[in-house]
Amino acid sequence: MRIKKTFVTILAFIVWSLSACQNQPVSKEDNLTQSGDEVEGIKSDQATDYPALNVVTDNPVLGDESRFVRIAPWKDDGVTNLQDFQTGEVTIEAGKSYAVMIYYHNAADLDLGAAGNAVDTVLLLTYPETMQKGETNAIAGNFAYGDDLQSSMIMDWVNLVAADDLRLQPGIIMPDTEPEYCAMLCDNYGENWSVQNPAVNFQDGVASQFFMFDNIAPGYDGAGFVFLKLDAVAE
Repeated sequence: MRIKKTFVTILAFIVWSLSACQNQPVSKEDNLTQSGDEVEGIKSDQATDYPALNVVTDNPVLGDESRFVRIAPWKDDGVTNLQDFQTGEVTIEAGKSYAVMIYYHNAADLDLGAAGNAVDTVLLLTYPETMQKGETNAIAGNFAYGDDLQSSMIMDWVNLVAADDLRLQPGIIMPDTEPEYCAMLCDNYGENWSVQNPAVNFQDGVASQFFMFDNIAPGYDGAGFVFLKLDAVAE
């Protein structure tokens, strides 16, 4: 997949912005919305006439899709229910692992066909490399998609509160595999799993990972989840 020049510039700015504000908590009211077409949110029985990710306010499973970044305690048996994932603020403890879930759903009208696809979609996930006890920081996800003529972005985050001095690092999501993977993708129905192992980049104490999508088709058949395991290691 080709990442257009526009997105290279946009994502570089996002990384810089997140590095500058990573050490302070943020509120949902400050969230970025679609930059190409301003969308405040629609109901699940509605659709847009252009690609629009995570704008449905009453998703039958997740509720408000704008809260598409969620965190739950990691369960070694792999049985983590959607109800376990939290938004808003989560306390992180050294010696424990956490499952990060990022959801995506394109609310474009199905009748648009290929014109409704969210093309050249990139997900940028950022989180603090280290945290000190009592510090509040954020893990953030940003979707950028579209072409050079029409591009959009949407961001969400969860505030992290450190219970101990710790370092956050990708964990092994599937043990006893070669190579070792830290992320998994699945469709909206919990089927058709695949694994990824995106590189971790560090800049000014911020860790970032990129996930690439060719097209995200409209409707729930094109929707899905990204799951990442993060280990909180004592410093």
